[in-house]
Amino acid sequence: MSDLPFQVGELIESQSFINGFRGAWFRCKILKIVERYGAIFYLLEYPDYPDQKSTQIKVYQKAPHINKSKRLNKVLMVRPRFPTIYRESEKLDVNAISEGVVIVDDAWKIGDLVEWFSDGCYWCGKVTELFGTDKVQIDLLPPPHGEGCSYEALTKDLRPSLDWCPQNGWTVPMPTMENVTTTLQELALQMQQHAQQMQQQSLVLTKLSKQICQKGVTKEGEISVGDSSQSESRLAGKKVKLPVFEGEDPVVWITRT
Repeated sequence: MSDLPFQVGELIESQSFINGFRGAWFRCKILKIVERYGAIFYLLEYPDYPDQKSTQIKVYQKAPHINKSKRLNKVLMVRPRFPTIYRESEKLDVNAISEGVVIVDDAWKIGDLVEWFSDGCYWCGKVTELFGTDKVQIDLLPPPHGEGCSYEALTKDLRPSLDWCPQNGWTVPMPTMENVTTTLQELALQMQQHAQQMQQQSLVLTKLSKQICQKGVTKEGEISVGDSSQSESRLAGKKVKLPVFEGEDPVVWITRT
């Protein structure tokens, strides 16, 4: 009936093109599989929505945001139950593994593609900001692929974003041109901000250098106003000690010994 490996009674996940639910995956159970007019339909129930009636969906659908003349490949609306997730720090007994697993880093990073569990489903998005170790900001996929909103999310509600197809199984999502462009823009902005900070630090150092040249140094190391000839006469025949300034920018202070 179909090249898909799913059977009645199996737990899977499904998605939808309905506005308000774009970019979300729902846990569901197959109640019935029907073939009609050459198309496959699943009758699904949703354990996370006990009050929701069972719903019939078409397994392969045309994405509404794609031009009709380009709808050569239909979108698969279902996938298997998500693999078990392990952290890198967890001890994994390889001999006890009977199915696919996913091993993820112990800490999320900005730019990570994730799926966020909220309101009974998993929303696809990207980590855009970190708030300590237990909270992040998530940007959902932009329209038409997602709802395009930003939310604060607990890290315990995150899982890595993965793609699935019958031929290759589970795979890490490949970045789209839109994602690459966004990443390059973010990097360019960071470089611009860094350059501005360096310029400001350079101006501060220049100002400090001018002040030091115009002032002398007392026995206690305090700066005192005086002309260059007086400063030279006071330092004549004395050892000059150049201590290392402990900071991000090396500033040399002249002291007498």
